[in-house]
Amino acid sequence: MQDLINLLTSSSSDDFIGLFVKAFAVLFAFLYLLYAVVTSRQTQIMNNTFSTKMSSVLAVISFLQIIFAGILILVALFLI
Repeated sequence: MQDLINLLTSSSSDDFIGLFVKAFAVLFAFLYLLYAVVTSRQTQIMNNTFSTKMSSVLAVISFLQIIFAGILILVALFLI
């Protein structure tokens, strides 16, 4: 397990496996950002259509998901 963690954190983009891991991480991060934006928009539409006491909590959670996706992209680009 420690070898896998070392591979993911210390791999350079010079070798093929490191490049593959970085490319997959960046692709996954952008797909997650797309998912977060779509679910945030769906939450906004749902709140306009059907309002509840929890609508503000759901809006905050969907916004936090977008922030997390942005942080995930930065980690994928610069730390991996």
